[in-house]
Amino acid sequence: MSQINDAFGRPLFEAMRGTPPPTWEQTCLKLSEEKRELQSDVNELKELIEYLQDRIRKLKKAGNGMYEFINPPSPCMRTSRMDNLLQGWDDAKININ
Repeated sequence: MSQINDAFGRPLFEAMRGTPPPTWEQTCLKLSEEKRELQSDVNELKELIEYLQDRIRKLKKAGNGMYEFINPPSPCMRTSRMDNLLQGWDDAKININ
């Protein structure tokens, strides 16, 4: 029986031998490790989202308190600066809700 050679003249069987493909177990272990790393990233992002949501709640509470403080009961007591601040707060709240 004649031997089949690759493009470089080596026997095809020898050319096909190289690094063997990973075993099923190796593939599963690698995927499991990647999953753990991704889950760790997801957990970090969840913590960051929770922190930012808490920060937004605190800012809204403080902003609403200041809004009430500088919003006089009588429009004739308002200054243009107060109007600008009140309008800015209203605009900011609309954009984060």
